[in-house]
Parts: sequence; C-alpha cells; structure tokens
Amino acid sequence: MNRIKSRCGHVSIARACDTLQRGALDMDAYLQSVDRNVVQLRSLGLVNRTIIMGPIVIRRRHRLDNATGSFELIQAAISTEHGMAAVFWDSEDFELSKQDELFEAEAMERARPLRDCVPAVRGLVSPHICQLLGELLGRCQIL
Repeated sequence: MNRIKSRCGHVSIARACDTLQRGALDMDAYLQSVDRNVVQLRSLGLVNRTIIMGPIVIRRRHRLDNATGSFELIQAAISTEHGMAAVFWDSEDFELSKQDELFEAEAMERARPLRDCVPAVRGLVSPHICQLLGELLGRCQIL
C-alpha cells in the first residue's frame, strides 16, 4: 500500500512539473514580443522609467535551516527596463519597503527579467501579463 501511495505522489509531482515546463516554453515567444513592445513604449517616450508590481506568486523558505523565519517572496511585475519581470524580496525587507516612498525604486533594483527566471517563476508570473500590461498602458496618456 505504501508503494502505491509513493507512486501516486510521484505521478502528481511529475504532472505538476510537466505542466509548468510546457507553460514556460509556450510563454517564451510571447514574452519576447511583450518585452520588445514594453521597451519600445519607453524608447518612444510614451512612458518614463517605471515598474508596476502585481501579486506575490511564490512564497518559499530561503533554505531548510531558516532560523530567522523569513521567506523569499517573488512578485509579478512589468518594468520599462526589463519588460515582464519578477521581483525577489526577503519577506522582512518587503514589509519594510512597502511602507517607504522609494518602494518602486527598491523593486526596480530587485527585479529580474522574466526571461532569465526558472520555468516555475515564468509559469506563475505569466497569468498576470495582461493585467500588468493594462496598468502600464493606463500610464500612457495619449490625448
């Protein structure tokens, strides 16, 4: 019976990994297009240097011996420097930075282009692309 349970757990993990991997591969071509367009918005002068943050998509322990109790938080974002991005925070830094007027500047420093992130991060950020693009376009006021 225990062997059956462990096999079922393996199948569940294999399915989750396969789903994330396929999702990440499917998104790569789309991300290239989005990234080019976002950088072009800035180069055309329609938006200034900016970052827009979406939701936290991953909360995980830094490592097994995490004595501090803090976690790594990964936040969906779009920036005029990187296009689609992920912002990597320590949970304690995130709480402190959130209350600071320089929150966006701190997020910009912590942002990594989504194309450079591992498949799991790409796969979990990608559902937020349309919302973040909409918010970025909302900052463009073409009269």
